[in-house]
Amino acid sequence: FRGRRETFSATLRLGYTQRMSMSYSVPFLDQARRWGASVSGSFSRNRQTIYTTEGNKQLNFRWDDVYSKTEYGFSGAVSYRPDLYESHFLDAGFRHIEVNDTLLKLNPDYLINGQNTQRAISLRYLFRVEHRDLVVYPLRGTYFDIELGKNGFPVLGDDISIIYLASRFKWYTPLGGRWYWGSSMSTKLSGTDGQPYINTRALGYGRESIRGYEYYLIDGQRYFLTRNNLKFELLPKKVVNAKFIPLNKFNVIPFSIYFNLFFDAGYVRDALYFENNPLSNSWQYGYGAGLDLFTYYDLVFRVEYSFNKLGESGIFLHFTAPI
Repeated sequence: FRGRRETFSATLRLGYTQRMSMSYSVPFLDQARRWGASVSGSFSRNRQTIYTTEGNKQLNFRWDDVYSKTEYGFSGAVSYRPDLYESHFLDAGFRHIEVNDTLLKLNPDYLINGQNTQRAISLRYLFRVEHRDLVVYPLRGTYFDIELGKNGFPVLGDDISIIYLASRFKWYTPLGGRWYWGSSMSTKLSGTDGQPYINTRALGYGRESIRGYEYYLIDGQRYFLTRNNLKFELLPKKVVNAKFIPLNKFNVIPFSIYFNLFFDAGYVRDALYFENNPLSNSWQYGYGAGLDLFTYYDLVFRVEYSFNKLGESGIFLHFTAPI
């Protein structure tokens, strides 16, 4: 946008589930290219809403004639990057949620104190140190971040008050020849009081998950997760000239393939909703083997055969680096 590495995006989705959103980011505000900023806003309403987790699986409430959940919010952020490897982020936001009374009958703890509305101002600080050779599919280097956040300020009229601390560390190293090792550790700590269901998320959301538990979610207020990979470069980088593709930008396709063995383990502490979710408050682990295809424009395709503590196994497809 404007030829200055600024990014503007907008979403308009109508129909069964509606959403409108806009965001605008400026990576560099000053000539030294250290300060940046972004703003965003969104509005959404759903006829189908996940209202609880039972048996470590989400249950949906659906009503075709009524929107069961309406939400809007906006946020702004500033970033400071004093050198190539370190970054600081500070952002503030506001979120308002309103749900249908029928949904509250299914789960009175969906929002705080059984209310059908919830509003909160959020404030978050993130410090990040990046020393990886390639962010999308790293083979050597380290990554570290630490995040401190506050959701809700009752003195300003907010309905919740949650403080959390989260951190992630990742380490990658060559072992010699075509062998590589990668490990990660991540953790989150937050209070166990006054957290409604909608604010309680731990493992199984996004990339914070145990392989082999793709069909499960483990909610809670605190967690620890470690993921470990032993890789072998099965096929070193090759380049294919796809002459049938007319665009020069796309007809040269580099790719490489890695075979990997993995082991993940995690623990989630849930003091509020553990009675119907047996995977909480106990160690869980998964292991298996897979193939990673890394190709042009930073695309990653992973096919893995995983086992978990429950004795279950399956083949799973992913589109991000394993660690």
